[in-house]
Formats: sequence, structure tokens, C-alpha cells
Amino acid sequence: MTRPPAPAPLTLDPADWDNARTLAHRMVDFAVAHLRDLRARPVWQPMPEDVRTGFEAGPPDAPQPLDTTFDESAEYLQTAERGIAAVEHLHR
Repeated sequence: MTRPPAPAPLTLDPADWDNARTLAHRMVDFAVAHLRDLRARPVWQPMPEDVRTGFEAGPPDAPQPLDTTFDESAEYLQTAERGIAAVEHLHR
């Protein structure tokens, strides 16, 4: 009696290490730029409604590439910051 083949092991390793390295550099650049400008921003502002709606939609139903996840997250953060900047500008 033959056994069925073992399933492929699950891994969190990226399929393409060079793309992972490029994305990691983008993430670090984004984080450093965010921290660099942090003192110029208000401590707290309400979350813009379109950002709140995006978070309430929940996670994707299927796996997606890591760069897509980062791009979407960065867009939410930048949208929130633009909303904060617009509110701050109105109060000057």
C-alpha cells in the first residue's frame, strides 16, 4: 500500500528574496520619513471617515503579495495624515 505524498511544508519565506529586500528598503524609508516629520504633526486628530471605512472592511479574503499589503497600509496612513494636515491648516 502506497502513502499519498506529504504536503509541501508551509513557509513564511518570500518567493523572491530580491523583491523582499527592495520592499524592506521601501518600508524603512517610509518609516524614517514618517518619524522625521512626526514632531510637526498634531498629537491626535480624528480618523478620516474613508480611512475608518477601509479598516472596518476587514482583511482580504485571500493571500496577497506583501508589497500590496504595504502599499495599502501606507496609503491609509498617508490619507490620515493628509486629513490631519487639512484640519490643522484650517485652524491656523
